[in-house]
Amino acid sequence: MTKNDSPLPFTKIGDKGNTLLSNYAEIKKTSYRISAIGDIDELNSTIGLAVEHLLRDVKDKKSFLGFSGYTYKKRYEEVSRILQKIQHLIFVAGADFLPHTTLIRNTG
Repeated sequence: MTKNDSPLPFTKIGDKGNTLLSNYAEIKKTSYRISAIGDIDELNSTIGLAVEHLLRDVKDKKSFLGFSGYTYKKRYEEVSRILQKIQHLIFVAGADFLPHTTLIRNTG
């Protein structure tokens, strides 16, 4: 049985200090690539958490980042939109650290 045929959700490769990429290539968990993937994921999660905290502040009518001249809702919408664009760019950049595979498009 190969690692691709395993009916279990684990391969025991991690026990040896390795992990699998999406193309099933084995790579050291300590590699810079895996570290970068983790850092990018953590950054994206932190931005998402910040958006949620901002929304909570808006709902509680707390001070909102020192902006003036806007309503709480407008401030949240503006900052949230910017942060979500940043999240998207980070997500796309993170894909550069993954193995490139051929995509099959449904053209029908």
